[in-house]
Amino acid sequence: MKEIVIGNQKIELHPLSQAEEKKAFVDARATFSFYKAVINDDSFVVLEAKNSRKLRPLQMLHYSAKLEQAYRLPIVFLFDYLKTTERDRLIDKGIYFVVSGNYAFLPYLIVNRKIGDRRLAEQFAPMQQRLLLYHLQKESFTGKSISGISSMTGATYVSTAKAIALFEEMGLCTTKKRGKTKIVVFPEDRRQTWEQSKPHMSSPVKESFFTDDLHCEYPQCGINALSRYTAINPEAEAMYAIMQEDVARFNSIDSEEGKALVQVWKYLPIVTNGCVDPLSLFLSLKDEKDPRVEKELEKLVEQLW
Repeated sequence: MKEIVIGNQKIELHPLSQAEEKKAFVDARATFSFYKAVINDDSFVVLEAKNSRKLRPLQMLHYSAKLEQAYRLPIVFLFDYLKTTERDRLIDKGIYFVVSGNYAFLPYLIVNRKIGDRRLAEQFAPMQQRLLLYHLQKESFTGKSISGISSMTGATYVSTAKAIALFEEMGLCTTKKRGKTKIVVFPEDRRQTWEQSKPHMSSPVKESFFTDDLHCEYPQCGINALSRYTAINPEAEAMYAIMQEDVARFNSIDSEEGKALVQVWKYLPIVTNGCVDPLSLFLSLKDEKDPRVEKELEKLVEQLW
């Protein structure tokens, strides 16, 4: 059995089965030997280049990004030896690697350590907020593994693991072992989880602009989305929620007027019946001073639970 040493701990490397290895694209299978390993209850995939083939950091970044999507696990490269300059280049690119018995760059492993005396973040990062809102509205994470939640939500394994570790430290959830797999457990009372986490949540809207370009494929947001959930009347202009990479699709951009109001969001909207999800909508409108909006926002949350 092949082994590596990390922090004086011997870690067994188990070759992937043929079925598991076929999840990888052909070029990766020709380039690497594939193993699975576990440390501190966390699984990861180890890649060892065949025939001592040398790869540039950008090539490794390409492989790790595609393979993490395939396996929903962190991808770690194994080396017999690396120069200090080579290690530094990999660290700069955020590429996980192990030089057995000598050096390991595996920052994702810290997610299972207690935050301890460090002050918890006052506000969730955008992906952390999206994950918690997904659990509260779309599908419960209870009974799911980190890998399962990652597959369900489209978030990377590392982002998911870090978010769950933070939620556990905040008392929003717990984790327990089911066989060799760690699973997540949230309280059944989702309203309680919402109230407990709400002070750490912020508006998902990064910026807004007006446009005369109409793109009906994007989810509705703002007052128009609120009108779909409650009795408030919609505005005359269309209202869309988009991501930063979608801005380039709009040819006309104005700061004051247009046929549509476009909100650029910090995270991918969780779409419900063509609209952004209710809790993200609440967070985007909670600072509105209009009494009508305040009243309907209260109803919006009440009808969820």
